Amino acid sequence: MPHITVKMWPGKTPEQKRELACRLEKDLMEVVGAPSEGISVVILDVDKPDWDREVCQKELAPNRDNIYKAPGYPFE
Repeated sequence: MPHITVKMWPGKTPEQKRELACRLEKDLMEVVGAPSEGISVVILDVDKPDWDREVCQKELAPNRDNIYKAPGYPFE
């Protein structure tokens, strides 16, 4: 514990993804006291045309009450 899944548009390099995972790990360790060996991070590319269906409809809309940082665009 904890596990993070990041979904974003394609185009980031493996190096950028590794750096993001390292920073998320560091912040989790600092903010919630999670040990490194308990943290996992998955980064998934979602194509632009699929974003509304795969992220907005499947992830954001059903979890409105648990969003701590909402996007700056409307979603249904």
